[in-house]
Amino acid sequence: MFLKKIILITFISCIYCSLQAQDLGNSPYSQIAFGDVQPSGGVQQNSMGGSISFVMPFTLNLSNAAAVSRLSKSKNTIYEASATLQLKEVAQNNNTQREFAGSLSYITAAFPVSKNIGMSIGLKPLTSVNYQNSSVQRVNNSDFVTDVTYTGKGGLNMIYTDIGVDLTNNFRADTLKHRLALGLRTGYVFGGITEETSVKIRTGQLNDDVRTTSFQRNRWNDLLFEPALIYTYKIGKDQKLNIGATAVIGKNMQTLRFLSIQRFVANTTTLVGADTLFREAVTKVRYPQKLSFGISWEKDLKWAFSADVFTQDWRPDPNYQRSMNTTRSWGVSVGMQYIPDFYAVKKIFFKRNFYRAGFVYQNTPIVTNGQNITDMAINLGIGIPIVVQKSFSIVNLGLAFGQRGTLNSGLVRENYFRIQLGVTINDRWFEKFKLN
Repeated sequence: MFLKKIILITFISCIYCSLQAQDLGNSPYSQIAFGDVQPSGGVQQNSMGGSISFVMPFTLNLSNAAAVSRLSKSKNTIYEASATLQLKEVAQNNNTQREFAGSLSYITAAFPVSKNIGMSIGLKPLTSVNYQNSSVQRVNNSDFVTDVTYTGKGGLNMIYTDIGVDLTNNFRADTLKHRLALGLRTGYVFGGITEETSVKIRTGQLNDDVRTTSFQRNRWNDLLFEPALIYTYKIGKDQKLNIGATAVIGKNMQTLRFLSIQRFVANTTTLVGADTLFREAVTKVRYPQKLSFGISWEKDLKWAFSADVFTQDWRPDPNYQRSMNTTRSWGVSVGMQYIPDFYAVKKIFFKRNFYRAGFVYQNTPIVTNGQNITDMAINLGIGIPIVVQKSFSIVNLGLAFGQRGTLNSGLVRENYFRIQLGVTINDRWFEKFKLN
């Protein structure tokens, strides 16, 4: 009965997530390619700035499919979900705009399959698009000016399955000098982006003004694959050096395109004319390859330090040109975690918590006015363990203070404060009960 309830809750949550996961407020920089790329990790990894190589007991590393193999040596099933709230200030020249928004970040469940294989299923957003910009432009070789408004909404979600294989046969693999795990994420990508460009020509005569609207919708349904690995080298009695790597395999994803142009008498809904240029036209749009590498050094249930680097090829696809130019992006992050005393007998609140901090710097794929847009953030986090009978859970809180863009050359700067709240539940779903 308990398992059925969990499955029902998961199903309802997935439906809600697919509808709500992408809206974190207006962002002019989401006008590129598939939109803003969402963080790939869970609350724990994001609080450390990333950390694709560090895997702590009782938790999941959502950035690395190979990490789920660690469940193969236990009987635990892990359920994890997270929500995000964000306060953002968007500034350009002397104008500022503040927005507050929230969404469900991800939901996943992981469990052992055999003595060497672990598996997880989940749903999370890949990208998000949400913007509305207006400008006044002069028509060449005339006295007329135009009011131009750009709006966009949507993004991509992914239902995924991670399979991780631990290549060690020893049940106490954590005691071995060398340990290697391989993983593969298979993701079904779905979603769409709708964009409108509305142009109104000012003729000076109210009834003569004409508004032209271009409406474009792109929809995707395709598969993405992400191989991964984690190698662990044991140092002394209780320290480890971890190396992790992941690769999103770039591919041309099938795209359904719709494009229409409508003309109205300005400030009215009176239609002057309409043309449909594409109706469910099939094309291919390249989703860019991404390579990530990470290293971490840890002392069991005491401290950990990590560093990650990544690069992703966002160079423009001629089949899908949008408002902003794009190029290859890259980023670096460093982070740490510290536990004062995990085995504190008195279960003192401050001693058993997981304290996390990290820093992220990204050279984003966005190029505007000849400048690459950068994004940097300071991350803080805490994990609070909760033990109820045989169930071990962790409530995770992550904070991010970041800035993207610049005010130079009339560009847009975004200052954001992000709160991410998640819960990790450990349970033994498949354990057989015994009667004495």
